[in-house]
Amino acid sequence: MSHFDTKTPGRPLVILPGLGCTYHEWYPVIESLKQTFRVISFHRHELMNTTQTGTVAVALQLQELLKTLDVTEPVLLVGHSYGGLCAQQMAHDYPETVRGLVLVDSTSVRLRQLDSLTLPVLDELSTDQVWLDKCRSYAEMTRHALCEAIRPELTHEQRQLPVSVQRELLDFQTDPLLYGEMATAIEQWQNDAVTLERRGRLADLPLIVLGRDKELAVNSGIEEGLPEAELRLLEDTWKRLICEQADLSTQSELLFVEQASHAIHLDRPNAVLDAVRRIDERAND
Repeated sequence: MSHFDTKTPGRPLVILPGLGCTYHEWYPVIESLKQTFRVISFHRHELMNTTQTGTVAVALQLQELLKTLDVTEPVLLVGHSYGGLCAQQMAHDYPETVRGLVLVDSTSVRLRQLDSLTLPVLDELSTDQVWLDKCRSYAEMTRHALCEAIRPELTHEQRQLPVSVQRELLDFQTDPLLYGEMATAIEQWQNDAVTLERRGRLADLPLIVLGRDKELAVNSGIEEGLPEAELRLLEDTWKRLICEQADLSTQSELLFVEQASHAIHLDRPNAVLDAVRRIDERAND
């Protein structure tokens, strides 16, 4: 399914998952939110029906989806990781459509600063080029070959979800089209970020910025055998970039979530739920 719509009563809320992520892993958050909101989300690689690419394309896709679903009132927007960069694009391109924004450990418009860090060990594992090469390779495979190549596994947190949701997560990971979309995003996100940075602030848009637990991230990396000095340099920079996102609006709030990894919505879903409820109240004032 390319998109879902809870069709429940309430004000519309859109979730933009991170790169290579699916709305299925937001199941616990969505189950709570749909008691109050009409929750909408979509899979970017299944709605690539525009000549645009990158974050501009995502904003356009969302705008067209809202029209298709006959959503006429402004939405609350929740963006995680790369989805947060897309959410910022949406807020800039269609300001009349967005009434409030929650950025969940979001990619920064200044993400190029991460590439300037000296991280020899970490860079061997996860540079943009490493990711790009993998994604291009996976995009050329059949679903069966891709399944054999990546042998998808669920995280501990994902294994706590209903079995039907776990199946959706595994199926999502073995779609070659997903990796084509990821490759395009990786190719463009540096330029997209620079363009967004030049567009400046989001005026007085109600905004809550959530960031991960720096010490948890460092300690998790150390347990994996990675060098502490590199981890601290990376996490210090990431934290600073998250702090800077609070400057996007004059009506912002910043919170670092203890005991939460990059997947805050899985580790500490209540933190996301609380942020959504607060932003909803502020957007109504």
